[in-house]
Amino acid sequence: MQQPETLPPISYLELSLSFVAILIFGTMAGVLVGSLVWLVFALMAGHHAMVLVLDSIKAQVPDKTGIMSALIYSITAMFYAAFFVTMWVVAKFGVNAPLKLRVAFHDWFGDRQFWWLALVIAPAVNLTSSLLLGAVAPQAADMPPTPTSLSGWLMLFAVAVVIAPICEEMLFRGWLFTALRTRKAFGATALITAGLFAFMHILSGAFYALLIFPVGLLLAYARERYGSIKPTIVIHGLFNASALFLAYVTAKP
Repeated sequence: MQQPETLPPISYLELSLSFVAILIFGTMAGVLVGSLVWLVFALMAGHHAMVLVLDSIKAQVPDKTGIMSALIYSITAMFYAAFFVTMWVVAKFGVNAPLKLRVAFHDWFGDRQFWWLALVIAPAVNLTSSLLLGAVAPQAADMPPTPTSLSGWLMLFAVAVVIAPICEEMLFRGWLFTALRTRKAFGATALITAGLFAFMHILSGAFYALLIFPVGLLLAYARERYGSIKPTIVIHGLFNASALFLAYVTAKP
């Protein structure tokens, strides 16, 4: 396997402080930007439309206006953008290293095994996880809310297949994995990053987070093998794309 170390050993203190800083300031920035997005939607849609959206959220029924899904996906995209900017700021002024180097955004060359991982194994893992989730925790399988329009599906695709994989891989297989791998063996690094990656999804339910754990291990393997987060972004994106396709074909009219 390719060795991913491209930085000198990073102390646990530096890793902990930088990781916590990214989470705290990224969340604060995301809340601020998300609030601005909500305000813009409220001004554009009008008071009556937003009341309908709030009523649909309280009653847990589909929002026929389509505003709720657009609002959720827009705020989610802004949250990811806030985390990206926070990582760049911490890299430049906190740890004094280029973000590209810090998250291992290196060139890589795909091989046959990569395409098996991306096109066969990742979708198969997703299908298995979705079937288990639907059987054990069907309420979690309905998240995020199914869009009711083409524009909603396009926004969900942009967030789930493009934006989320890039930012999540930068944070977990990039920032965290790269630093840990300068001091720990691959096995420990994979378990820690996969565990934190799964914990990040705990809001969708404990069982859902448990199913995400092997996905984190798969992505850690790809990160170790190719020494870059570019292949993990592709695999992550295709994993989410297969989930989105499954949600689309099973969506109720």
